[in-house]
Amino acid sequence: MAILRKPGTVIPLHLPTEAPYPPGDRVVVWARVPDKGTYLQCEEICGANLGNYETARRVIGLLADRIENLKRDDGKDFKLEIESGGYLTDECATWLSPYLNEIATVCLNAGKLTPVDRKNCSSP
Repeated sequence: MAILRKPGTVIPLHLPTEAPYPPGDRVVVWARVPDKGTYLQCEEICGANLGNYETARRVIGLLADRIENLKRDDGKDFKLEIESGGYLTDECATWLSPYLNEIATVCLNAGKLTPVDRKNCSSP
């Protein structure tokens, strides 16, 4: 089934490194499909610096809605916290640091059609 990629729609995305795990055990990043202005803003922020900590904090802050199936070290569910201005909070960014770039990349790709989407769009 295709996922609606209309700007503003919140869609579930999985991290590529989670592919070996069963679907119910994977971390789910719910990201907003960016409109053209937000996407261009993210591209400008990123430039060649997607691997940069601050860049990833900003992109995730702009595009991520929530993250599910992720537990903190204390066993509680992880809660995504966004500061005013659209930045991921320092605490969240520190806790997510091993995944920041991967999550930012997944969020940036939220608006791109996948081969499954293309196939379903062309089906009668």
